[in-house]
Amino acid sequence: MTGPRISVVVPVCNGERFLERSIRSVLSQTYNDFELLALDDGSTDKSLEILCSFDDPRIKIIRNDKNLGISRTRNRGLFEAKGFYIAPIDQDDMWDARRLERQFEIMDSDPRYVIVGSWIHLIDSKDTVFHPLKPPSKPDHIGKTIIYRNPFCHSAVLFKREYALAVGGYDSRYPYAEEYCLWLRLLQCGIGLNVEEFLTYYRIHPLQLSAKKLRLQHRSAKLCRLAMAKHYRIEETKLCYNLILPNMWANLIGARNTLGNEYFDWYYILTKAGEKKAANKMLCRSLMCSILSRKALKALRELICNYIRYYARR
Repeated sequence: MTGPRISVVVPVCNGERFLERSIRSVLSQTYNDFELLALDDGSTDKSLEILCSFDDPRIKIIRNDKNLGISRTRNRGLFEAKGFYIAPIDQDDMWDARRLERQFEIMDSDPRYVIVGSWIHLIDSKDTVFHPLKPPSKPDHIGKTIIYRNPFCHSAVLFKREYALAVGGYDSRYPYAEEYCLWLRLLQCGIGLNVEEFLTYYRIHPLQLSAKKLRLQHRSAKLCRLAMAKHYRIEETKLCYNLILPNMWANLIGARNTLGNEYFDWYYILTKAGEKKAANKMLCRSLMCSILSRKALKALRELICNYIRYYARR
């Protein structure tokens, strides 16, 4: 087989703040048989200058003629790639040096694997680890739960390029949930696994989040689950209650996968990252979405305590 075994794909758009750290983590891998496709999607900052500063033959810089958006840029990466496997990484995340080596060993050991991820360390803007994430690791568990929640971090996966192209790649009809929809379709072709090691550093910072983005992501994920429900043999009544109907009762009691619960989860993560202003915004959103849920009541308590602490310092 000619060409590298793995294609690392990093879409770039105004990512100068963390881009250099991200690229260096890729170039420091113990596994060397890879190419790095850096797709510049119309950056207006120093991102392109940073990419050009690396003198490494494995790096290939591709520039879009205009801003295409994240889905189309990722799909261009799939088409331009030469590797059998794709290892995506976002412009602000980083890898452990053994990431590609460990996942390649597993993927190459069993042809049934179409996607392999890993456990994740959450980091702040200073690269400080503040929280571990351990998504489901076993193939059976992942296969049963993926219809309800995303078990993979995009910057942590290695997947088979031919299968990703066969199922249509990243679908732009589902904004901010394109990768989740791809995982749902990929697992119709084989099995997935998460390595029980912390091989990826996922960065948390306020610029990556907004209430509008989370609303769109939540809606897109619901629509994608609806489209895939028959493939995963989900009962209609269970599907409607847990996944689809945005009815008042589901929001009030905080049923599984409600937007209010997602807001509260982000409040918790942002608080741990030290981003108090952004965290409090998520806290208020959580309270407004699911007023009677356990998480919302906890959010109310947190909000009151925050105000008491604020006025106590004045």
